[in-house]
Amino acid sequence: MASPFETDLEPHVDDLPSAFREQFLTAADAPYEIVLNGEMDSVWHRPRWLWPLFWLSARFDMLFPETGIRVPAAMVIAGGKHRDGRPYQAWRRTFRFPKPRRFNATMEYDEGAGQLIELLGPASALRLEWGMRFAPPLTIEIWTKRAVLRAGPLRLPLPRWLAGTVRVVERADAQLGDTIHVDLTISHALFGQVFGYAGTFQLRRRAREVANEGL
Repeated sequence: MASPFETDLEPHVDDLPSAFREQFLTAADAPYEIVLNGEMDSVWHRPRWLWPLFWLSARFDMLFPETGIRVPAAMVIAGGKHRDGRPYQAWRRTFRFPKPRRFNATMEYDEGAGQLIELLGPASALRLEWGMRFAPPLTIEIWTKRAVLRAGPLRLPLPRWLAGTVRVVERADAQLGDTIHVDLTISHALFGQVFGYAGTFQLRRRAREVANEGL
């Protein structure tokens, strides 16, 4: 397996827009990484009294309390392999508010569970299990199936009323082969939609030797 997304997307590789192939199927040993630069049309959360929870989440480089329109944003996707050969992708997101906010994660495929997963937070303590679907010709839908807290060998599944659900819709631009439109929404069983952002990115490759430069 060259990418953690290969199991879900390889059957559709001939139909995938080039932007999706670059984003999701770049090999772990590729001599480049993928840079997405763009702008969020809107970043929002509600209700207002949840602000302290987003503030606390920002301490761990996950969600954040700021909102706004036309927020510059970027993401770097770098492939790699674990010592046992399993591929992963590191996703490093940056939202350029007056105080930049970072939202980083590692994407992997758990072959034992047959499951695409995202690891985030300190020591990768939060595991999100994802469902994924390509809807031809231009759309990919991703949604959380389950959230699990990890502490050493211990696993604690989180109920939906606590973890919420995440849904992401990505659409490749039919005219611009390097452009995708992203819409992310987090919903809670009691409070409805509580957090989200939507915007547009342009993709390009960047040689790994400049990976540590500023975005």
